Amino acid sequence: MPRMLIELQKNRELGLVGKPRTYLSGRTVLVWQYWESFEKLAAYSRSHESAHLPAWRRFNAKVRNNGSVGIFHETILLSDATVETVYGNMPLFGLAAVTGAVPAIQWGQSAKSRLGENDTQSPAVEPY
Repeated sequence: MPRMLIELQKNRELGLVGKPRTYLSGRTVLVWQYWESFEKLAAYSRSHESAHLPAWRRFNAKVRNNGSVGIFHETILLSDATVETVYGNMPLFGLAAVTGAVPAIQWGQSAKSRLGENDTQSPAVEPY
């Protein structure tokens, strides 16, 4: 995995955006990545010229059926028009670390209004 992450960070045209985040908790390792598009992610994962495909094949040959390592993979396709991430008392994380952030007050005090829908209800929390 480290070789792949270095390759992706050095070659931004491959499609990775922002800096991958790695989290460790006990025996669990999570690597969180954002990509320009699903097409670029799929192209990278299948490319014979990239570090991923040979490493994936070696990994599968060694541990696929021995139960020593589990794999969790999640791909979420999002539309910019329907994404909201809220942060409270913490540094930018996740999607906002890649795309940037604006104070919620600039967009409205409810998720519905920030996502571009008419919201006639009072905000759950008043601005301070």
